[in-house]
Amino acid sequence: MQKVVYRGCVIKIEDDFVVVLTDKTQYIKVKKKDGLDVGKRIIFVKEDIYKEKKVTYKSFGMIAAIFMAMIFSVTLIGNLNISYGAAAVVSVDINPSIELEINKRNEVIKVTPLNEDGKELICEELKGKLIEEAIFVIITNAKQKNFITKEKNSILISTTVIKDDLKEKTKALENAIEEKIKQEKKLDGINIIYVEGNKKDLKEAKKQQISIGKYEVYKQSKEKNPKITLQQIKDMKVQEIAEKRIGKLKVKEVKIHKDKKDKKLDEKIENHKNDMKEIKEEKRLKLKKKKDSKKDKAVKEKKKNSSKDGRKKKEELSKKKKNKEKYTKSNEYHKNN
Repeated sequence: MQKVVYRGCVIKIEDDFVVVLTDKTQYIKVKKKDGLDVGKRIIFVKEDIYKEKKVTYKSFGMIAAIFMAMIFSVTLIGNLNISYGAAAVVSVDINPSIELEINKRNEVIKVTPLNEDGKELICEELKGKLIEEAIFVIITNAKQKNFITKEKNSILISTTVIKDDLKEKTKALENAIEEKIKQEKKLDGINIIYVEGNKKDLKEAKKQQISIGKYEVYKQSKEKNPKITLQQIKDMKVQEIAEKRIGKLKVKEVKIHKDKKDKKLDEKIENHKNDMKEIKEEKRLKLKKKKDSKKDKAVKEKKKNSSKDGRKKKEELSKKKKNKEKYTKSNEYHKNN
């Protein structure tokens, strides 16, 4: 029987194992070996897969109790189909859409791609990262994969607080996300649209298989345009939503704080660009002058030739006229004699 061969990229290294993201987007723990580094592509078989330690009977009762507590907690928050310990749900929409669940410490405890493009952006283990770091990774990956460009630079971020005592954290989350994005110069000028969700809308969004961010945009847009459908909003890219000003959206442009060195470098680059423009314009004018000179020369030459042709024709006509006169006089002379 042929062995199953796995291929993937190492994304995390622990004491006894490494986490590998396979080509089929599976997270698999593999036995730790020498020479394994984050980012390295590896090939492995079933025997290389790390086996978790078996649960003893002594700890089984405790695990069962925790499991029951998880079920009870999920029931208490309204059967929202979210993880135990989730304090808030954050969705990120570009065209790829991703949903992240975070705990009270703002650490990501679950990541869910909401469409096929979303799967492409989850290229490393986001669990355990602070939400601002996770979103930074997602946006950076989107930039690298050209989901974000100069023309398509709008991102929709929605925060839904599950535990009411954490509602005041929404603004703090937004600030943390912005500050993290400002650390990357390549993300300068990105437009972020923030919308706030609630538990009731989150439940409906999950039912309709749409991000909570886009669902809130849909609700807002219904006030202005009652004919708009949920599917239309679902199919729209965030850039289109931003450009059409659908809903009561507040677009915030993220500007990178530049130090003196960066500003001087920008000035040098700008001056160089201006110098190149001047050189280009100078070359263009010289070329134009050269073309005009050639054109003038050609016109003068044409006029000269035309003048010569005119004189020649005039001389020929004069000659013909004289010959005609001679012929007439000759005929008259012969008649008279």
